[in-house]
Amino acid sequence: MRRDYAERIEQTLRTFQDVRDRIARANEETRTQTVEVSTRDGQIRVTVGAGGAVTDLYISPRAQRDLDNVSLAAAIVSTIEAGHSALRVATTGRYREIFGPQFDPAKLLGDSDDSHRELIRDVSRHLYGGR
Repeated sequence: MRRDYAERIEQTLRTFQDVRDRIARANEETRTQTVEVSTRDGQIRVTVGAGGAVTDLYISPRAQRDLDNVSLAAAIVSTIEAGHSALRVATTGRYREIFGPQFDPAKLLGDSDDSHRELIRDVSRHLYGGR
C-alpha cells in the first residue's frame, strides 16, 4: 500500500511539473503573439499584440480617399476589435489545450469564490480525472 501511495504521489508530481512547463510555454507564446486582421477588401490592416496593443496600422490611400471621416474611423475601430477578438480566441485556445475544453479564463477575473472553486474543479477533472 505504501508503494502504491508513493507511485501516485510521483505521478501527480510529474503531471504537475508537465503542466507547469506547458503553462510557462503558453505564457511566453502569449507574451509574444501577434495577430493581423484586415477589412474584407484589405484596405485597412491592423496588427494586435500582447495585451491588445495595436502594433501596426495600415490604411490604404483608396480607403483614405473613398471613406469619410466617420466611416474611416468606424472601419478602423471595427478592425481593431476584430484583432482583439482573434487574439482572445487564440489565447483561450492555447490555455484550453492545457486545462481542458471547459476552461473559461473569465472565471479567473471574477471575485466569486464559487467561480474560482468551479474553475479549480474543472481543471482538476481534466488533469487528474475523477469527479
